[in-house]
Amino acid sequence: NVLAYTAYAGTHWPPGLGDPLAALRALRSLLNGHARAYRALRELNSEARVGIVLSLPVFDALANRPLDRVAARAQDWAFDDVLLRALDSGRLLPPLGLGWPAQPGLARSFDWLGVNYYGRYRVAFDRRAAGELFGRRDASATVHTEWTDWGEPHAESLTRQLSRLSWLRVPLYVTENGILDDKDERRPQFLLDHVRAVRAAIDRGADVRGYFHWS
Repeated sequence: NVLAYTAYAGTHWPPGLGDPLAALRALRSLLNGHARAYRALRELNSEARVGIVLSLPVFDALANRPLDRVAARAQDWAFDDVLLRALDSGRLLPPLGLGWPAQPGLARSFDWLGVNYYGRYRVAFDRRAAGELFGRRDASATVHTEWTDWGEPHAESLTRQLSRLSWLRVPLYVTENGILDDKDERRPQFLLDHVRAVRAAIDRGADVRGYFHWS
């Protein structure tokens, strides 16, 4: 999802098309490629445990306003949820498709899920942001550079996300979690807070099997 939206819907990464329709085509191709790779690996070794890794930030409304909540939910659906639904059911729901089955073998084509989580995005409704589903992300508390925005460090949202993903009924791994911090001023507390957040998710019933720190 990062590749599709940053390189195809956006312009920050090559090929930088700035074309939302190209991003949807890229996402469908990536899902189809994953399904074919999953089947090929399992045919070679039926006991292989094959997973997929997704970037799964949290999207919250900037303020307690109905339109902010709608914009945040729309971004969550388009970036996170529609891919999870496709992997679970094999069907491509809007905006990926109209509910038809995707590549044969996509449904349940993962034995575990890797979660890349850096933070949350707080979203405000903005009628000028049609390309972002009318949601403008507030960057005042995020960790970002000119080219990349990792979101706002928010350990509690990692607990929420891991707990939410329990409906998929597969083991979870936090495959990336960290902070851009050249001076190492925020990283120690960030690491403590987020490991505790993983522990809290486990205590709530999430089947988390591992944590990998992005250094």
